[in-house]
Amino acid sequence: MTLRHHEVRGHRLAVLRPADDERRQGPPVVLIHGILVSVRFAPFLLPEQLRQRARWTAIGLPGHAPSVAPAGFSRADVSADWVADLLGSAIAAEAEEPALVIGHSTGACAALAVAARHPDIVRSVVSVSGFLDGRWTGLLGLAQRLARRGAGAPLAFRSLLRASTLAPAAWVGASASLVRKPVRFLRSANAQEALRASYRDACAHVPATLAEMMAGLRAVHATPLANEVTVPVRLVWGDQDPAIPAAHSREIARRLPHVEAVPLAGVGHLPMMEAPAAYAAALGGLIR
Repeated sequence: MTLRHHEVRGHRLAVLRPADDERRQGPPVVLIHGILVSVRFAPFLLPEQLRQRARWTAIGLPGHAPSVAPAGFSRADVSADWVADLLGSAIAAEAEEPALVIGHSTGACAALAVAARHPDIVRSVVSVSGFLDGRWTGLLGLAQRLARRGAGAPLAFRSLLRASTLAPAAWVGASASLVRKPVRFLRSANAQEALRASYRDACAHVPATLAEMMAGLRAVHATPLANEVTVPVRLVWGDQDPAIPAAHSREIARRLPHVEAVPLAGVGHLPMMEAPAAYAAALGGLIR
């Protein structure tokens, strides 16, 4: 894979593509990862066979290594319009034609925001474990609440972040807290590969930047944007998600005009790894 950066409004957003990108054919696919992981996690939003042949580009969330946030970045900067502006700029620069945008968690919220504000660059959206209201639950919700306690990175937040990246096993264990069936998840070769790929970046995250990002996201209410999304949207979520309750995706489905809902029974926050066959079926027909 090849890594470079897209510069916009002081941010350096990481952009990842397969090494043989020039030989691949088909419509462009843009992948946006979720909170705390990295651009190297994003390719695993595609089932392996599609990952090996689709013309995909992964774009890193702001402030998530190897993306770099500008000095002075704060939670006050974070909004649905802000993320639509940054990522929309990167998508417009990377995709030669309107793209299928697949986002996971915070990446899903970002994909919907881009579709609302920049429908000319988005062909359709897949929202995986997405949300419109940035209030989370479980371990992610705890990290978010700790991040909001003062400016910078509060000690409790830094401690939680360090504990989750102390060693590769700790990173895997923290990720397993997001799933419904941890044993099956821990045995997944796909999950292990994705977590290995993103671990080094997770260790390089700047705690103060992540704290400001997470605190800012808790105040995001992107519901009004849903009324502006006109492109087709496919929603995929696990009905046992401990971080983003299923009610979030159901609310998105209720508000969008062109939506297809695919709930996955007995699945948590990482359906691409917890139920790979069902997840691949949920993406069926979207990528030629």
